Amino acid sequence: LECRVRVPLADALTGEWVDKVRVPSIGREGTTRPISSLMGVAGARAAASGAPLRDGARRSLAGHGMPKKGGGRGDLVVTFAVDFPSASLSEQQKALVRQAQLR
Repeated sequence: LECRVRVPLADALTGEWVDKVRVPSIGREGTTRPISSLMGVAGARAAASGAPLRDGARRSLAGHGMPKKGGGRGDLVVTFAVDFPSASLSEQQKALVRQAQLR
């Protein structure tokens, strides 16, 4: 089972997506769960360890997909779509981005 979730650029760059992204709950129509609760503590920490989330990145969440015939569940594969700004950045915003890159 696959789903696509949108992530704001700032969250993708800072690792805050781990706490904010929600994915559909299988079997509970119209409800979502935080992705961090499905990744487990170690997985969530590793994902937010500082590396930016790339547009099109995929994460497989074992046991959180569709039910299998013989019991258990398949995987839920999440594809991330990073939202880039549609308008040009102001000079102040550009300066902030450059400053952040120096760190």
